[in-house]
Amino acid sequence: MSPAHEPGSIGRVYYVYGKSAQKVYGKSAQSGVEKYARVPDSVLFDHGLSLAARSVYGVLARHAFQGTTVNIGQRRIAHLLGAHTETVNLALHELEERKHICIRGAGKARRIY
Repeated sequence: MSPAHEPGSIGRVYYVYGKSAQKVYGKSAQSGVEKYARVPDSVLFDHGLSLAARSVYGVLARHAFQGTTVNIGQRRIAHLLGAHTETVNLALHELEERKHICIRGAGKARRIY
């Protein structure tokens, strides 16, 4: 076993498994294909953000379709992440304070991120 593959080695190689075959059929329908979100380095490596905020940003990025506007509820984000809605709410405001997102909508109106 090479030194890079020994347990506890800094040079460890990690392999990602999953249904990562991105196939497009006909009218761009991607049924049964695992979907991905891209998180920019400015968010991923912002040490001022909690891990919850980074995860919430990932969900927002995953639901942004051709543009920068996302219309998804906090309960839905919480359900997807297995988190409490208050945690999601705090994370969204944390992302807004750090200027990673802008929240539009007030009162009981649906928010747009």
